Amino acid sequence: MQALSKHRGFFDFFPPPQFLSMLAVGVDLSDESIKFFELPSVSNDGKTGRFGEENIPSGAIIGGLIQNMAVVEKIISGFQKKYNLSFVRVACPEKKSYLLELSFPLQSSQALRAAVESQFEEWVPMKREEVIFDFDVVAVSEKEKLVRVQISAVSKELARSYEMVFKNAGLTPIAFETESQALARAVVPKDESKTALIVDIGKKETTFAIVCNGFARFTSSLDIGGETLTHALSGSLARSFAKAEEVKHAYGVLPSLQNKETAEVILKHLKPIEEKMREYISYEKDGFSSDSKKMPIECIVMCGGGSNIHGLTEYFSGELMVPVALANPWANIVSFDECIPDMTFDESLRYGTAMGLAMPQPNIRYGE
Repeated sequence: MQALSKHRGFFDFFPPPQFLSMLAVGVDLSDESIKFFELPSVSNDGKTGRFGEENIPSGAIIGGLIQNMAVVEKIISGFQKKYNLSFVRVACPEKKSYLLELSFPLQSSQALRAAVESQFEEWVPMKREEVIFDFDVVAVSEKEKLVRVQISAVSKELARSYEMVFKNAGLTPIAFETESQALARAVVPKDESKTALIVDIGKKETTFAIVCNGFARFTSSLDIGGETLTHALSGSLARSFAKAEEVKHAYGVLPSLQNKETAEVILKHLKPIEEKMREYISYEKDGFSSDSKKMPIECIVMCGGGSNIHGLTEYFSGELMVPVALANPWANIVSFDECIPDMTFDESLRYGTAMGLAMPQPNIRYGE
């Protein structure tokens, strides 16, 4: 979704093709931090593009909603000056965004836009005048004469607060996008034809997204993250939070005589995440329906700062009987033969959303 302006009309919210391919810095703003990523260029001697992170004070942003504009604006302003940033693409908080798919009869681009708008309130629990939305065509069936569209929506109040805080801080947001869509662009290989489940384990939250043909089709989240596991270990082992964090990464979930208690505590508190993954796999076992084709979940991609726990992918793969792997957000950006990342692998798992936002979007507009 394009940046807002007070007097713009409905279709002016949509980024024209030049904005889709325009280079800009990807910015991931969350309750805990602000992260940015800039694509590598030929001018930086084969090194990775720039990236950086600053912490957000507790309570300044809650559930994606900015509670203290002055504090957040000051942090972003300092961020902008420190890194000399200008044009940015910004992620909208997943919990405050709506993502749905609808099918319509094949028709002209203009008629399709009108049809989407006319049916909007039937499916989104907000009044049309309270939101902005955009849509992409994800499948076209000539046989059934149907077109399937994915609609992304966010409240105007939230989008305008984001636009205001970035503009006041000296940055120019050229587009807003859902976190899941940006993440899918970064962590699912471009040539991947399988339907994938992305599991993004953050500090305090885990987000799930089913990705098919490059699009995040369905999303959900749990209020469980890496810090949940660390706090549980801290209490169980009677260790400080910092020491429990060390133990979590040193031993992981592979059971051993030395690691039995640690593995049991971690796996116990990971159980809701495992059950949600199992639920998706079970629900989709007969195939995710898209354009009259059955597409079962065939692989799971894990990312986020809480995903790189020793033995976690092996554990989930064995329990769920589906291949599970850690994401490589660099795969869709540049070959390691051409670029040597300054970013560590652990860092890349945390920067997936920002990296996806920085990647130019293909022009996939229907009827244009």
